[in-house]
Amino acid sequence: MKNIFKFMMLALATSVMFTACNKDDDKGNDNGVDDNGVDDNNSAAYGEVLYLSFDEDFTEHISEGTVNVEGKPTISSDAKFGTGSYQGAADSYLTIPSEDYISKDGGELTVAFWFKPAPNSNARAGLFLFGAAEWDGNDNNRADGCRIFHEEYFNEETEFATDAKFGANAGWDFAAENMKGDEWLSLDDKAWFVASDAPEWQFVTLTMKEGFYRTYINGEIAKASEGYANGVDESDGFSPDSPNKLLVPNFKNCELFTIGSGEPTFNYWGMLSELGQIDEFRIFDKALTQEEIKVVMDDLLN
Repeated sequence: MKNIFKFMMLALATSVMFTACNKDDDKGNDNGVDDNGVDDNNSAAYGEVLYLSFDEDFTEHISEGTVNVEGKPTISSDAKFGTGSYQGAADSYLTIPSEDYISKDGGELTVAFWFKPAPNSNARAGLFLFGAAEWDGNDNNRADGCRIFHEEYFNEETEFATDAKFGANAGWDFAAENMKGDEWLSLDDKAWFVASDAPEWQFVTLTMKEGFYRTYINGEIAKASEGYANGVDESDGFSPDSPNKLLVPNFKNCELFTIGSGEPTFNYWGMLSELGQIDEFRIFDKALTQEEIKVVMDDLLN
Protein backbone atom coordinates (compact mmCIF):
# COMPACT_ATOMS: atom_id res chain seq x y z
CA MET A 1 0.00 0.00 0.00
CA LYS A 2 2.83 2.37 0.94
CA ASN A 3 4.50 1.74 -2.43
CA ILE A 4 1.27 2.51 -4.28
CA PHE A 5 0.89 5.77 -2.29
CA LYS A 6 4.51 6.78 -3.09
CA PHE A 7 3.91 6.09 -6.81
CA MET A 8 0.74 8.23 -6.81
CA MET A 9 2.54 11.14 -5.09
CA LEU A 10 5.45 10.93 -7.58
CA ALA A 11 3.05 11.00 -10.53
CA LEU A 12 1.23 14.02 -9.08
CA ALA A 13 4.50 15.96 -8.58
CA THR A 14 5.60 15.16 -12.13
CA SER A 15 2.27 16.42 -13.47
CA VAL A 16 2.61 19.70 -11.53
CA MET A 17 6.16 20.21 -12.80
CA PHE A 18 5.10 19.57 -16.40
CA THR A 19 2.21 22.05 -16.10
CA ALA A 20 4.53 24.71 -14.66
CA CYS A 21 6.97 24.19 -17.52
CA ASN A 22 4.17 24.62 -20.02
CA LYS A 23 3.15 27.90 -18.37
CA ASP A 24 6.72 29.18 -18.63
CA ASP A 25 6.79 28.20 -22.30
CA ASP A 26 3.56 30.09 -22.90
CA LYS A 27 5.05 33.16 -21.26
CA GLY A 28 8.04 32.89 -23.57
CA ASN A 29 5.80 32.71 -26.61
CA ASP A 30 4.05 35.92 -25.56
CA ASN A 31 7.45 37.61 -25.70
CA GLY A 32 8.25 36.45 -29.20
CA VAL A 33 10.00 33.12 -28.45
CA ASP A 34 8.83 30.34 -30.76
CA ASP A 35 8.46 26.62 -29.98
CA ASN A 36 12.09 26.01 -30.97
CA GLY A 37 13.38 28.55 -28.46
CA VAL A 38 14.20 31.18 -31.11
CA ASP A 39 13.59 34.76 -29.96
CA ASP A 40 11.86 36.41 -32.92
CA ASN A 41 11.92 39.79 -31.17
CA ASN A 42 15.59 39.76 -30.26
CA SER A 43 17.03 43.23 -30.79
CA ALA A 44 20.19 41.85 -32.41
CA ALA A 45 18.09 40.04 -35.03
CA TYR A 46 16.43 43.37 -35.80
CA GLY A 47 19.85 44.93 -36.39
CA GLU A 48 19.69 47.26 -33.39
CA VAL A 49 23.03 49.02 -32.96
CA LEU A 50 22.19 51.93 -30.64
CA TYR A 51 19.70 52.31 -27.81
CA LEU A 52 19.14 55.03 -25.23
CA SER A 53 16.33 54.38 -22.73
CA PHE A 54 16.84 57.67 -20.83
CA ASP A 55 15.61 55.90 -17.69
CA GLU A 56 18.37 57.30 -15.48
CA ASP A 57 20.88 59.13 -17.66
CA PHE A 58 22.17 59.47 -21.24
CA THR A 59 23.88 56.05 -21.40
CA GLU A 60 23.98 54.21 -24.74
CA HIS A 61 23.07 50.64 -23.78
CA ILE A 62 24.20 48.48 -26.73
CA SER A 63 27.94 49.21 -26.77
CA GLU A 64 28.12 51.87 -24.03
CA GLY A 65 29.66 54.21 -26.58
CA THR A 66 30.48 57.90 -26.16
CA VAL A 67 27.55 60.28 -25.67
CA ASN A 68 28.48 63.97 -25.59
CA VAL A 69 26.12 66.26 -23.70
CA GLU A 70 25.80 69.82 -24.98
CA GLY A 71 24.05 72.43 -22.82
CA LYS A 72 21.74 71.31 -20.03
CA PRO A 73 19.26 68.63 -21.13
CA THR A 74 17.82 66.67 -18.22
CA ILE A 75 16.00 63.41 -17.49
CA SER A 76 12.25 63.79 -16.97
CA SER A 77 10.25 61.36 -14.84
CA ASP A 78 7.49 61.59 -17.45
CA ALA A 79 8.26 58.66 -19.76
CA LYS A 80 6.50 56.62 -22.43
CA PHE A 81 8.21 53.48 -21.16
CA GLY A 82 10.49 52.93 -18.19
CA THR A 83 11.23 55.58 -15.59
CA GLY A 84 12.62 58.51 -17.56
CA SER A 85 12.87 60.39 -20.85
CA TYR A 86 15.13 62.98 -22.45
CA GLN A 87 13.94 66.50 -21.58
CA GLY A 88 15.13 69.09 -24.07
CA ALA A 89 16.25 72.61 -23.24
CA ALA A 90 17.46 75.69 -25.11
CA ASP A 91 20.91 75.26 -26.67
CA SER A 92 20.97 71.63 -25.53
CA TYR A 93 21.34 68.30 -27.32
CA LEU A 94 23.33 65.04 -27.44
CA THR A 95 25.93 64.01 -30.02
CA ILE A 96 27.27 60.50 -30.63
CA PRO A 97 30.11 59.55 -33.04
CA SER A 98 28.32 57.54 -35.73
CA GLU A 99 31.16 55.52 -37.25
CA ASP A 100 30.99 53.03 -34.36
CA TYR A 101 27.42 52.19 -35.36
CA ILE A 102 26.76 52.83 -39.07
CA SER A 103 29.27 52.35 -41.90
CA LYS A 104 30.06 55.29 -44.17
CA ASP A 105 29.71 52.88 -47.08
CA GLY A 106 25.96 53.20 -46.75
CA GLY A 107 23.46 50.39 -46.85
CA GLU A 108 20.34 50.54 -44.71
CA LEU A 109 19.16 52.52 -41.70
CA THR A 110 16.21 52.84 -39.33
CA VAL A 111 15.79 55.58 -36.72
CA ALA A 112 12.94 55.14 -34.23
CA PHE A 113 11.91 56.98 -31.06
CA TRP A 114 9.03 58.33 -29.01
CA PHE A 115 8.50 62.09 -29.04
CA LYS A 116 6.31 64.38 -26.92
CA PRO A 117 6.10 68.05 -27.94
CA ALA A 118 6.64 70.83 -25.45
CA PRO A 119 3.32 72.15 -24.04
CA ASN A 120 1.65 74.95 -25.98
CA SER A 121 4.36 75.10 -28.59
CA ASN A 122 4.56 74.44 -32.30
CA ALA A 123 7.94 76.11 -32.81
CA ARG A 124 10.24 74.47 -35.32
CA ALA A 125 13.09 72.35 -34.00
CA GLY A 126 15.39 69.51 -34.93
CA LEU A 127 14.71 66.08 -33.43
CA PHE A 128 17.50 64.05 -35.02
CA LEU A 129 20.47 64.50 -37.32
CA PHE A 130 22.81 62.00 -38.97
CA GLY A 131 25.46 64.02 -40.76
CA ALA A 132 28.84 65.70 -40.83
CA ALA A 133 30.49 67.15 -37.72
CA GLU A 134 30.84 70.61 -39.24
CA TRP A 135 28.67 72.70 -41.53
CA ASP A 136 30.43 74.05 -44.60
CA GLY A 137 27.88 76.83 -45.01
CA ASN A 138 26.24 75.11 -47.97
CA ASP A 139 22.76 73.60 -47.92
CA ASN A 140 23.94 70.74 -50.13
CA ASN A 141 25.16 68.93 -47.01
CA ARG A 142 21.66 67.42 -46.99
CA ALA A 143 22.91 64.93 -49.59
CA ASP A 144 24.57 63.13 -46.67
CA GLY A 145 22.69 61.22 -43.97
CA CYS A 146 19.22 62.25 -42.80
CA ARG A 147 17.28 64.67 -40.60
CA ILE A 148 14.00 64.57 -38.64
CA PHE A 149 12.30 67.75 -37.44
CA HIS A 150 9.02 69.64 -37.05
CA GLU A 151 7.93 73.12 -38.07
CA GLU A 152 4.90 75.41 -38.07
CA TYR A 153 1.84 74.40 -40.05
CA PHE A 154 -0.57 77.09 -41.21
CA ASN A 155 -4.16 76.03 -40.57
CA GLU A 156 -6.29 77.47 -43.38
CA GLU A 157 -9.50 77.06 -41.36
CA THR A 158 -8.32 79.05 -38.36
CA GLU A 159 -5.85 81.17 -40.32
CA PHE A 160 -3.34 80.70 -37.54
CA ALA A 161 -0.12 78.69 -37.43
CA THR A 162 -1.04 76.93 -34.19
CA ASP A 163 -0.30 73.46 -35.52
CA ALA A 164 2.99 71.77 -36.35
CA LYS A 165 3.88 69.50 -39.25
CA PHE A 166 6.25 66.56 -39.40
CA GLY A 167 9.41 66.89 -41.42
CA ALA A 168 12.16 64.56 -42.62
CA ASN A 169 14.90 64.72 -45.21
CA ALA A 170 17.35 62.10 -46.45
CA GLY A 171 20.33 62.22 -48.79
CA TRP A 172 20.98 60.09 -51.87
CA ASP A 173 23.95 59.38 -54.10
CA PHE A 174 24.09 58.30 -57.75
CA ALA A 175 27.75 57.35 -57.82
CA ALA A 176 27.61 56.04 -61.37
CA GLU A 177 26.35 59.41 -62.60
CA ASN A 178 28.44 61.56 -60.24
CA MET A 179 25.27 63.09 -58.78
CA LYS A 180 23.91 63.47 -55.28
CA GLY A 181 20.96 65.22 -53.68
CA ASP A 182 18.29 64.94 -50.99
CA GLU A 183 14.74 63.68 -50.70
CA TRP A 184 12.01 65.40 -48.66
CA LEU A 185 9.78 63.08 -46.64
CA SER A 186 7.73 65.78 -44.92
CA LEU A 187 3.97 65.90 -44.45
CA ASP A 188 3.15 69.20 -46.12
CA ASP A 189 -0.60 68.80 -46.48
CA LYS A 190 -1.71 68.20 -42.90
CA ALA A 191 -0.84 68.92 -39.29
CA TRP A 192 1.12 66.45 -37.17
CA PHE A 193 0.20 67.83 -33.79
CA VAL A 194 -1.62 70.87 -32.39
CA ALA A 195 -0.04 73.13 -29.78
CA SER A 196 -1.68 71.96 -26.55
CA ASP A 197 -1.24 72.13 -22.80
CA ALA A 198 -1.56 68.31 -22.80
CA PRO A 199 0.61 67.05 -25.70
CA GLU A 200 0.66 63.34 -26.49
CA TRP A 201 3.47 60.89 -27.20
CA GLN A 202 4.09 60.10 -30.89
CA PHE A 203 6.21 57.26 -32.29
CA VAL A 204 8.49 58.46 -35.09
CA THR A 205 10.34 56.22 -37.55
CA LEU A 206 12.52 56.84 -40.63
CA THR A 207 13.75 53.94 -42.78
CA MET A 208 16.24 54.05 -45.65
CA LYS A 209 17.41 51.43 -48.12
CA GLU A 210 18.12 51.39 -51.84
CA GLY A 211 14.96 52.34 -53.70
CA PHE A 212 12.85 52.84 -50.54
CA TYR A 213 12.77 55.82 -48.17
CA ARG A 214 9.85 55.91 -45.72
CA THR A 215 8.64 57.76 -42.65
CA TYR A 216 6.09 56.42 -40.16
CA ILE A 217 4.00 58.02 -37.43
CA ASN A 218 2.71 55.64 -34.74
CA GLY A 219 3.50 52.65 -36.96
CA GLU A 220 1.62 53.90 -40.01
CA ILE A 221 3.30 55.15 -43.20
CA ALA A 222 3.40 58.94 -43.29
CA LYS A 223 5.39 59.52 -46.48
CA ALA A 224 7.20 57.23 -48.90
CA SER A 225 9.60 57.79 -51.76
CA GLU A 226 10.12 54.59 -53.69
CA GLY A 227 12.22 53.88 -56.75
CA TYR A 228 13.67 56.99 -58.31
CA ALA A 229 14.51 60.23 -56.54
CA ASN A 230 12.03 63.03 -57.02
CA GLY A 231 12.96 65.72 -59.52
CA VAL A 232 15.43 63.56 -61.42
CA ASP A 233 14.44 62.98 -65.03
CA GLU A 234 15.78 62.79 -68.57
CA SER A 235 16.82 66.46 -68.45
CA ASP A 236 19.45 65.41 -65.91
CA GLY A 237 20.98 63.02 -68.41
CA PHE A 238 19.18 59.87 -67.34
CA SER A 239 17.36 57.49 -69.61
CA PRO A 240 13.82 56.69 -68.37
CA ASP A 241 14.81 53.18 -67.30
CA SER A 242 18.27 53.99 -65.90
CA PRO A 243 18.96 51.94 -62.75
CA ASN A 244 21.47 54.56 -61.63
CA LYS A 245 18.84 56.99 -60.42
CA LEU A 246 17.40 54.73 -57.73
CA LEU A 247 17.42 56.24 -54.24
CA VAL A 248 20.70 55.10 -52.66
CA PRO A 249 21.46 56.09 -49.03
CA ASN A 250 24.55 58.29 -48.79
CA PHE A 251 26.51 58.21 -45.53
CA LYS A 252 29.96 59.06 -46.96
CA ASN A 253 30.50 62.28 -45.03
CA CYS A 254 28.49 61.36 -41.95
CA GLU A 255 30.34 61.50 -38.64
CA LEU A 256 27.79 61.89 -35.87
CA PHE A 257 24.24 61.50 -34.61
CA THR A 258 22.55 64.43 -32.91
CA ILE A 259 19.54 63.85 -30.64
CA GLY A 260 17.36 66.82 -29.76
CA SER A 261 18.55 69.39 -32.32
CA GLY A 262 19.51 70.05 -35.94
CA GLU A 263 23.00 71.05 -34.82
CA PRO A 264 25.59 71.22 -36.23
CA THR A 265 24.76 70.83 -39.95
CA PHE A 266 20.98 71.37 -40.08
CA ASN A 267 20.88 74.42 -37.82
CA TYR A 268 19.55 76.79 -40.46
CA TRP A 269 15.80 77.54 -40.89
CA GLY A 270 15.48 77.58 -37.10
CA MET A 271 16.03 73.82 -36.68
CA LEU A 272 17.62 74.23 -33.27
CA SER A 273 17.09 72.56 -29.90
CA GLU A 274 13.94 70.58 -29.15
CA LEU A 275 12.17 71.66 -25.94
CA GLY A 276 9.96 68.59 -25.75
CA GLN A 277 10.76 65.03 -24.68
CA ILE A 278 12.28 62.00 -26.42
CA ASP A 279 12.15 58.43 -25.16
CA GLU A 280 13.31 54.95 -26.18
CA PHE A 281 15.67 56.16 -28.90
CA ARG A 282 16.92 53.38 -31.23
CA ILE A 283 18.99 53.04 -34.41
CA PHE A 284 19.13 49.90 -36.56
CA ASP A 285 21.53 49.04 -39.39
CA LYS A 286 18.71 47.74 -41.56
CA ALA A 287 15.42 49.11 -42.86
CA LEU A 288 12.72 47.63 -40.62
CA THR A 289 9.42 46.44 -42.04
CA GLN A 290 6.16 47.96 -40.82
CA GLU A 291 5.49 44.84 -38.76
CA GLU A 292 8.91 45.12 -37.10
CA ILE A 293 8.36 48.83 -36.45
CA LYS A 294 5.16 48.02 -34.56
CA VAL A 295 7.04 45.50 -32.41
CA VAL A 296 9.54 48.24 -31.52
CA MET A 297 6.73 50.73 -30.93
CA ASP A 298 5.03 48.36 -28.47
CA ASP A 299 8.33 47.95 -26.57
CA LEU A 300 8.46 44.20 -27.25
CA LEU A 301 12.13 43.95 -28.20
CA ASN A 302 14.12 41.65 -25.91
